[in-house]
Amino acid sequence: MTERKRAEEEIRRAHAELDERVRQWTARLAEANAQLKREIAERRELEEQLTHKAFYDPLTGLPNRSLFLDRVELSSIGSLERGGKVAVLLVDLDNFKTINDSLGYEAGDRVLLAVAERLENAVGSRGTTAHFGGTSSPCCSKPSRAQGTRYGLPGGLRKSCEAPSTWKDSSGW
Repeated sequence: MTERKRAEEEIRRAHAELDERVRQWTARLAEANAQLKREIAERRELEEQLTHKAFYDPLTGLPNRSLFLDRVELSSIGSLERGGKVAVLLVDLDNFKTINDSLGYEAGDRVLLAVAERLENAVGSRGTTAHFGGTSSPCCSKPSRAQGTRYGLPGGLRKSCEAPSTWKDSSGW
């Protein structure tokens, strides 16, 4: 084998070795990149969960006090700038303790969930319904006369909460 052929062979081997190293490092980097993407996705999911826990009631899924007050402030500022008004109402369920005491906390939770849904439907997209815990659910909205009610938002909220409901579970309630 001539000197030139030996040099060419060495160059080919070195080139093949270099190609293999590059392939291995590329594979390692691709795996590291995939791992980072998974970790970023997990972190974003955890951040979303923490944000939700920080601003929403765990039972009803409605905004909590902190988020509600922020939305009231934003609504107030916006209404003041436009010369409008904002209605803020507090809905509290009378005699709710009787439900918890006689039917249990699970039944009480179902009532709170149903009331939360009714309040959200009554307020609609023009406002915010929240849950502060217990039986207190404040509502903030642009005041308007709801269809079919004489008293606008307060009447609409009351009417939606007064409508009878029936729930049945395995105990027959």
